[in-house]
Amino acid sequence: LFPMTTSFIDKRRNNNNIKSDNNYSSLYGVLKHCQSSMGDRLLSIWIRQPLVDIKQIYRRQKLVKLFVENVEPRQILRDDHLKSLVDLEKIVTKLQNNKITLKDLVDLYNFAEKVPWIKDTLNSVDDVKFTEYYDNDDDED
Repeated sequence: LFPMTTSFIDKRRNNNNIKSDNNYSSLYGVLKHCQSSMGDRLLSIWIRQPLVDIKQIYRRQKLVKLFVENVEPRQILRDDHLKSLVDLEKIVTKLQNNKITLKDLVDLYNFAEKVPWIKDTLNSVDDVKFTEYYDNDDDED
């Protein structure tokens, strides 16, 4: 991307503090409603490297539509599950570098205990299997 375009997309270059970029002067600032640092990183990647495969774009649109139309499960995920989600990427990096601590292992265990609750919340959406929306490449509304 051109430097000017990049600055409008992601103002974090000028403001190295991600958490304070809640303004609307960039695409990142408008879209940032993430509940975890993993979400922050994923949003940044999605903005910098947008999808180009039409099937992947349709899949993401269907998922967004699913969450927009189902407010209660979305709020349960955001408020009950994602706010307390550990940073799995950092824990994996620590594991790979043999720098894992007991606290990291406890956090990982606590996350593993939440997975069934997260799965149940996702599967409760309008009595459909969440995987139907995620895995189906043929249905492109």
